[in-house]
Amino acid sequence: MKNVSLSFPHNGLVFLLGESGCGKSTLLSILGGLAKPTSGDVFFFGKSLSSMSEDEITAYRNFDNGFVLQENVFIDDLDVSRNVMLGLKESEENVSAASESLKTVGLSGFDSRMINELSGGQKQRVAIARALVKKCSMMLCDEPTAALDEDTAARIFSLLKTLSSDHLIIVACHDRDAAFRYGDRIIEMNDGSVVRDLTAAPSGGGIVYSGDRVFIPKEHSMTTDEFAELANRLKKNEVTKIFAGPKTRSFIPTEQKEIDRKVEADKKRPNLFSAFSTPKRLWLSSLAKRKRRYVLSVAVLGLACTMFGSALVCSSYDVRRANIDTLLHASADVIAIRKEETFDDGSISYTKRGQLSKADVETLSSYFDLPIMGVGAKQKTSFINYRIGQISSSDDYTIVPLGNGVGIAEANRAFFESSNFKFVAGAYPENDESMVISTEIANFFRKYGYKDFVSENPELTLEPGFEYEALIGKPLRVSDVELTISGIVKFTTDYSRYKGLQNSDEWSAASYFGRYLDEYERCVEDDFAWNVYLKNPKSLGVDSYEKAVMTIPRNATAIGRIYDAFDENNANGLTGFTMSNPHLKITNFIVMNMDVFSGFFWVFGGLFATIAILIIIHLQLTIMASEKRRIGLYRSMGASKASVISIYLPQAIILSFASALLGIIFLFAMPAIVNAVIANEFIYVGALLSTQFWHVLVLLGIPLFIAIASLALALMPSLGKEPFILLKSDQ
Repeated sequence: MKNVSLSFPHNGLVFLLGESGCGKSTLLSILGGLAKPTSGDVFFFGKSLSSMSEDEITAYRNFDNGFVLQENVFIDDLDVSRNVMLGLKESEENVSAASESLKTVGLSGFDSRMINELSGGQKQRVAIARALVKKCSMMLCDEPTAALDEDTAARIFSLLKTLSSDHLIIVACHDRDAAFRYGDRIIEMNDGSVVRDLTAAPSGGGIVYSGDRVFIPKEHSMTTDEFAELANRLKKNEVTKIFAGPKTRSFIPTEQKEIDRKVEADKKRPNLFSAFSTPKRLWLSSLAKRKRRYVLSVAVLGLACTMFGSALVCSSYDVRRANIDTLLHASADVIAIRKEETFDDGSISYTKRGQLSKADVETLSSYFDLPIMGVGAKQKTSFINYRIGQISSSDDYTIVPLGNGVGIAEANRAFFESSNFKFVAGAYPENDESMVISTEIANFFRKYGYKDFVSENPELTLEPGFEYEALIGKPLRVSDVELTISGIVKFTTDYSRYKGLQNSDEWSAASYFGRYLDEYERCVEDDFAWNVYLKNPKSLGVDSYEKAVMTIPRNATAIGRIYDAFDENNANGLTGFTMSNPHLKITNFIVMNMDVFSGFFWVFGGLFATIAILIIIHLQLTIMASEKRRIGLYRSMGASKASVISIYLPQAIILSFASALLGIIFLFAMPAIVNAVIANEFIYVGALLSTQFWHVLVLLGIPLFIAIASLALALMPSLGKEPFILLKSDQ
């Protein structure tokens, strides 16, 4: 707000007009005591709002003004009458007053209706009745009709106009037409300043311009100059609407009056209800005098909560959930399924990998109701013969596919579509002499160039950096058969995730699994990005498959069903099949070590909790020893034991909640930190640790129990004595 100086009468309907953000709502909030001005002050019957105590300003908000908002808040479980009496005692007098207020706003007989049964306009009238029942002298309405239709809005404004004869009603809105029709005063604002302040003239007022509107009262006779000005504004499109006739009112500049600073005698108001308002004054001073002890208690108990929280998180990890989450976030976005065959020669029983038949693939696809693709054994296809330049021996990213060749699979349209395959060039193979390759294979040629080493046709040579389309139609030999490239597909797998596995000097989880490069090769082998896709794999003699691959669903429930199907403990699961994903091996290694971490936190959590209990009990006993005479005074004045406890209970609750807050902050931070470290160091993609709702409840309950138990232990000796004994006690 900027240099706003206004005075208001005891009654009347005042409109605040202006664009959104001009300061209307801010001014209402300052007038209602909901916000403090950065400079200046608000005087209510001569009393400065800034000089009011917290109880006085709260009373001012509750009993001297009422707010009616665009979207008023109600208690849906209460009927209309109880919503009107919200904040008041449910006495016979107040019930009658609520009924009278509803009658005033035209809702007689709506007392027992539920709020959800009312229309938007009726709810606004209930909000007005809620302000009226407090007999407030001022009503502040912030966009009360913005969400209402035109007819309902007109009824609300008409009601406010009627009520304004006994109340000061200030309305912030955009409706200029309603303002000039119903308002006794109009204050226009722009950028926090009052740009125009008009008051309705009894009669004889002149033409009024407001925005793109002009208001011409019926009794006003326009002069030649006024006609000329109106014509000029119409020509410039500065006026788009003209209001004239008996309902059009005239306005004149408001005459500013000196603000009345005479302080009115304090009104007698009902006592405000607050469970901790009286005890607050008593224990705040006690808290201030023992600040260091409270800080120490909070710190130690908070540290205990932190340790307990860490132990809870570490010990409540779920292997199944961790594996499901791993697959949900896996950058290698397929699951490889292999078949295991058990052999027994009479002396020893052993298991080895077997080949999957087409029937096996169909069985798996039917079981999961998902497209599954079989991939034939790796074919020793040497890409080195096709490259133009030399390949660096340290370039492990290219060595892996060159060493293992490619797998052979069917160009299955259903699987392609379900796996989000994207053709970057070409299309599906049309015959047995053509094939589709991946962008991984294509990128190898784009990096090192391509030449036809079979026919050695120089016209087929491609220099490094060519576009994908250039490979379409080029020959490529697979398993000693020369095929033509008909298309190139792009996959969603992010291989950059595995770069760390190639660097033997870098510490990584792979160091626990064998050679780094072996792990990188495993990542590639379990995926399908280094395969070639044929219309008929049998044309290359592929009758069985080394593995089957399925795309990981991006849904935790679906992944859980897949994970459970391969669980050895699931009697209804698949038998004879195993699944693998490069990330799962890392996950299983990590969870093996979680019990060690949780045990560490449980031990230290218990140690700090014991120390915290001793410190808090000593603190409470010290406080109660110096409070014996006060307790005796409270009891002698008729306070019950429960009332005395309620006086000291807030400090115990605050002590426990402050301690719990420290633990809860770490409860949420620790999993995030640990997950980030594991993800970085172990190339882990899931979220191993997670905070659960019951963890928070435990961390709230432990310090609350300790604080209340220590308070009860300290209070019980005093509460068990007669009041006069306590009054004679030495401090």
